[in-house]
Amino acid sequence: MELLIIFAILIKLSSCIETHFGSCPHVSPRSNITIGNISGIWYDIMKYQSIFAKGRCISFNIHDIPNNIISITVSEQNDGEIENSTRRGKVHSDGSFEFSFTFLKFSATFYILDTDYHNYIVGFGCKDVAYMVNMQMAIIWGRERELSDVYISKAYDVLKNNKISTAGLEKSEQSRCH
Repeated sequence: MELLIIFAILIKLSSCIETHFGSCPHVSPRSNITIGNISGIWYDIMKYQSIFAKGRCISFNIHDIPNNIISITVSEQNDGEIENSTRRGKVHSDGSFEFSFTFLKFSATFYILDTDYHNYIVGFGCKDVAYMVNMQMAIIWGRERELSDVYISKAYDVLKNNKISTAGLEKSEQSRCH
């Protein structure tokens, strides 16, 4: 038990993904997501801090691959250098994607809670750890580097309606990008 608590604290400190006690909340993903319609470049507007995206000018290039596979290439600036990494995930019919993280030795499910395909995506991921702690990641992406307050407000409403905290969301740095 003490080891699990120490593990949760270490995860919180090292990854900065929000950590909560209990199991992952039940969310209502947007149904009938068309991957082809979300393909292309999206910019990180707001998120919980994340081990996966520590730089600035973060963008995501989504590709629809045959056989229910999605590919996401993350691009970010770190100390003036542009870094890219690509993740592949399995597409599920309920608006979710499953990604494996080999360096962390687990897989996680990521849900698209809402999108209009043209302006914004609201996403959420959660992983239960020993049924006592869960790690959560919430994101708001936009097709442009800036997102209007109308869409940010809409995204906050979607998160709140799914009982996901918006307190830990931070605005992503999208200025002075190459």
